[in-house]
Amino acid sequence: MAIYTAIRATVGPGDNAVFLSPAYAVYVNGIIMAGGEPRPVPLAFDGSRFTLDLDRVRAAIDANTRLLIINSPSNPTGWMATVDEQRALAGLAAERGITILADEVYERLTFDAPIAPSMARIVDDKDGLIVVNSFSKTYSMTGWRLGWAQSGEDTIRAMYKAAEFITSNPTAMVQQAGIVALRDGEPFVADLRDQYARRRLQVIAALSAMKGVALPNPDGAFYAFARIDGLTDSAAFAERLVRETGVAFAPGACFGADGEGHIRICFAVSEHTLANALSRFDRYMADNAGA
Repeated sequence: MAIYTAIRATVGPGDNAVFLSPAYAVYVNGIIMAGGEPRPVPLAFDGSRFTLDLDRVRAAIDANTRLLIINSPSNPTGWMATVDEQRALAGLAAERGITILADEVYERLTFDAPIAPSMARIVDDKDGLIVVNSFSKTYSMTGWRLGWAQSGEDTIRAMYKAAEFITSNPTAMVQQAGIVALRDGEPFVADLRDQYARRRLQVIAALSAMKGVALPNPDGAFYAFARIDGLTDSAAFAERLVRETGVAFAPGACFGADGEGHIRICFAVSEHTLANALSRFDRYMADNAGA
């Protein structure tokens, strides 16, 4: 809801919004529903991780650009912006008078740092920044639909106008659950991060041993976005995989044209389930080598 109301408060007919891609599909659909033009900018790939290409971002911006969307850590790639990358994006947005929408819902689910760097520590003009976050990922409260947005007063007022006639507010019981999560949830978060870290290593080890599969190491979130050599129809590949092995991966094309040729593996499952799925996937890839 925070993402959608942020888009509705900033983008209208004739406007466009730039976002880093591959990306969570709600960005494209929210921009289109607001009457705007979605402009995906692909992340670069250096062989070990996804990286920001600032020149690509700059080239996508024009006089009608109203919003720059940054999801870090990212769904589906696991990419996490460095502080230098954030500063570069913030400087570009300030120079062009563009609002930044920072989707930071995975900020606590990181592997080489206790928390992902936040755009809130980089951008001085708070009306030029909207940070959205959620209880869903950090506290495993997916489906409870509890989250928040941070910005300057004027921007929040505009978002409130967009939200008032859509959902009004979360239920009282969910708000109370959020209080408990903030008050008592740190041991749970620490344990969850440890579990995801182990599963991440499971995925990296398994995929690195498979021929024709390349995996940029995910810095955060609980996704691995693997590239498969020669893959041109990830939707058909994912359908065959689930029919023949019972293993369900998300096709990369679900996250935009820049995701084609990839599959997204979610490792927010038990280690046993993950090991079973990776073993089946390994056999499938070996049986279909060169197909």
